[in-house]
Amino acid sequence: SSTKLAIQNLQKNNIKFVLVSGRCPAGIYSVTQDSLDKCTVISHNGAIILDENKKILYEKGITHQKASEIIKFIEENNFNVAWNLYSFDDWITPNRNDPKIQHEEEMLKTLSKEGQIDSLPKDQIFHSIMLICNPDEIAEIRDKIALRFPDFTVVRSANELIDIMVEGVNKATAVAHLCDLLDIDINDTMAFGDNYNDCEMLQAVGRGIVMGNAPEDMKKRFAEVTLDNNHDGISFALKKFKVIE
Repeated sequence: SSTKLAIQNLQKNNIKFVLVSGRCPAGIYSVTQDSLDKCTVISHNGAIILDENKKILYEKGITHQKASEIIKFIEENNFNVAWNLYSFDDWITPNRNDPKIQHEEEMLKTLSKEGQIDSLPKDQIFHSIMLICNPDEIAEIRDKIALRFPDFTVVRSANELIDIMVEGVNKATAVAHLCDLLDIDINDTMAFGDNYNDCEMLQAVGRGIVMGNAPEDMKKRFAEVTLDNNHDGISFALKKFKVIE
């Protein structure tokens, strides 16, 4: 695709390309072509940074105790959600037969493990909690969790997904941390995003560009909007701003 060629063009010119996602590392690598395997990766919305050799450069997670409190709150309120705990690549959910989980497994090309938080080691750290919701209820559920747990980042990452991370963990802080490690001025960076978990990152970088498939209110909020994911919006913007030929 044009996007794949554009990324290879960046790499040939020693311009660093970083994959930034709410997904776990395995869920990111499973959908990248071989040519992108040597990329720095920011996963779990900024909770983990991995270098080109998949070595952890940074991580910040949720304690077992705090994760238990969040799961308990979700279950006591009978929210219509399928909850998922992520500890690096470990994906734990209470019911693998739930159609929402089966759909997510097919999309990510990775498998979950069935389990309850009480059965997991008390010293286990979780990098994110993901909730798969009914899109009609997602805003109300997100608001209630954010109000109850103000010391956490609670963000909508897709039409039906809510991601929960420790306070201060988001894509922007991870990009800033990576820039510090690499001695790159964040004002010299460009980022692309298509959902609400990208907003802080798009504001933090030198040039934040919204994909054409992003929610309408996001497209109104940012000055630069490119084509959508299915029409090589990244490649189009890189050429428009003369980053590549």
